[in-house]
Amino acid sequence: MPRSSLKTPIRVTEQALQFDTQRSIDGVVLLGGGITIGLGKALSVRTSWQRLCIPTTYTGPGMTPILAEQRDGQKLTRRDPKILPSTVIYGMITTSAVNELAHAVEASYAPNMNPIISLLAVEGAQPLANGLPDVIEPPEEKDSQEHVLYGAWLSGLCLGSTDMSLHHKLCYTLGGSLNSFLREHIQSSEPDTSKNLVVAFAEYGEDTVSALNRFLNELGVKRALRDFGMKEEVTDKVA
Repeated sequence: MPRSSLKTPIRVTEQALQFDTQRSIDGVVLLGGGITIGLGKALSVRTSWQRLCIPTTYTGPGMTPILAEQRDGQKLTRRDPKILPSTVIYGMITTSAVNELAHAVEASYAPNMNPIISLLAVEGAQPLANGLPDVIEPPEEKDSQEHVLYGAWLSGLCLGSTDMSLHHKLCYTLGGSLNSFLREHIQSSEPDTSKNLVVAFAEYGEDTVSALNRFLNELGVKRALRDFGMKEEVTDKVA
């Protein structure tokens, strides 16, 4: 199905369901990132299809029981155990991980956070912080890739077990693709919310905000809206 799209438009899901008319489909293989996996979630929750998920990014969407869809420009979100995949196979083709780091960070101060999720957030952030600098440039280190995949898996588990907060809400307002820009600003506005994550970024600083900024600088992550094509004249509308 080549027409999967950001935010999983329901019209695309309905088009994909038409494949089943004469094919007696009983399962789908999802090879790709969050967009592909999102379409697979939308299909599986509407059918009895088994789902084999092969993520090619570190964003961890395969591990969450959450489906975000779009109908007529409106974002609709649901949680359902049926959204979880039958099987997940992690490969070594990778493109993204900062988004999954955001899941671990925000889970640490989620409104329904608990001590178990707090521990999982730290355990997820630690291998991302340690491994990402070694996998962003070839030749990628296999051990580091495995560590980052482990961190992504745990961070996805955090996302699926808590309600995300201000950072994710603002990201969706801006189009769902600017989490790296917003991360430092949200963290600066609530500097005490993620003190437990200091241990994950210990080599970058003594507080979470400055340490996270130094970490993103090392990765070369763009964090200015102008870098993403946003014009100054539309800032009031976005606000």
